[in-house]
Amino acid sequence: MVQNMIPKSWRAMKLYFTTVYQEIWVGLSLTAYAYYRISYGGKRLHYQNHHMLV
Repeated sequence: MVQNMIPKSWRAMKLYFTTVYQEIWVGLSLTAYAYYRISYGGKRLHYQNHHMLV
């Protein structure tokens, strides 16, 4: 009984997270990218820190 319920619920969850929340995943990835660029300053700051350590 439980074995039959798991695949049915997984199909419903898979549909929910892949189609319904697709916009949220895109927004989350854009927000993470913006946070990375603001926090680490992009390539210029990484380049300066790398040459200061070497």
